[in-house]
Amino acid sequence: MKIKIILLAFFSILILNTKAQEIDFMVKKKSEKHFHKKSLVLNVGSDFLASQRPTADVGLEYGLTNRIGIGLTARYHSFSSSSSIINFKYRMLTTSANLYFHFIQNRKWDCYALTGAGMSFMRGINVSDQTVTKDVLSPKIEYGLGGRYYFTNRVGAFVEFKNTAHSGLQGKLGVQIKLRK
Repeated sequence: MKIKIILLAFFSILILNTKAQEIDFMVKKKSEKHFHKKSLVLNVGSDFLASQRPTADVGLEYGLTNRIGIGLTARYHSFSSSSSIINFKYRMLTTSANLYFHFIQNRKWDCYALTGAGMSFMRGINVSDQTVTKDVLSPKIEYGLGGRYYFTNRVGAFVEFKNTAHSGLQGKLGVQIKLRK
């Protein structure tokens, strides 16, 4: 229920703000939109809807056209699990290749849909005797929506809501920097 309220609030604010700015969906000038062909954007953030501890995420997106981008994402996640008998520490590294479609672009906002595929590698370690007890390699498929708000021509904040087969709904929040206009 909280997730639905958060999503509803996010998209309500987005719609109200874009109407106030009178978006022109067919922006012609390259300088009026933030994502275009040959753009290079670096995203650094963390999950905020994760059931365990937050993750560290780094992503890079390259513009193939004015609306379509490809990217790579890496995520590191570490958490512990303990019982009265044994303690475990888990480490997970996930990488994915993503495809982005930018459907709203103006001077401040860049909204997009994304889909991606990748792999997750998880290792479980028995803390008491430092033995590896579990190595798991699993495929990952995800899809979602995201938005970027630019404070300047190069720096801004982003939020993404993704759904994956293994983890369910995930939210990611962070900062982005345009490395190449």
